[in-house]
Amino acid sequence: RLARRWTDPGKIDWYLLSGLRSGIDALADEDLAEDQQHRAVALRLQLTAHLARKSTLAIPVLGTEADNIRREGVRLARAALDQVDGLPSAMACEVLNECRWALFDYDPPAETIRLSERLELESLLARSPFFHNTALMTLAIDQLRLGRVTDAQGTLLAHERTMPATQASRWLQLTMETVLDLWHGRFGAADARLFTVAAPI
Repeated sequence: RLARRWTDPGKIDWYLLSGLRSGIDALADEDLAEDQQHRAVALRLQLTAHLARKSTLAIPVLGTEADNIRREGVRLARAALDQVDGLPSAMACEVLNECRWALFDYDPPAETIRLSERLELESLLARSPFFHNTALMTLAIDQLRLGRVTDAQGTLLAHERTMPATQASRWLQLTMETVLDLWHGRFGAADARLFTVAAPI
């Protein structure tokens, strides 16, 4: 629960970062039984991925300390991704999703889209509607970043058909549809969607 806690953008959540590091250290206990060690490795990777994301996203824009935290977050994300093979699909989904967001501002979309595609595959193997929905949205974002507009439209259609009936999912869908309207120069449609359709959300 602590790992999934929301942190306001532009702030360092010292309590959260410290708690995640403590959890990772505790799971490195060499006295654990063999069956517990396998579980501990998987949990440590999940916490590492969360720590990576929180380190790269929830920090001030300026400051030497912030720069160091950012660099460490990127390093942690890459380290976690190096070990994701072999994880159960449900756990792999969480690691892939968190690490993709950790690297979003640091890797080109040609790299992050590979993580989105892997996340979609793992979500299907895990039979996880949540991560499948998440994967479709991240994939659409990466496709747009690469200028693959037709692909993104198809992905967003799949997202709309499978998304849960929540305000958050609806808001994301409307946001991306608005981006497509702006991309195609449909400014009237974008205006209507923002100030009429999305206004109650």
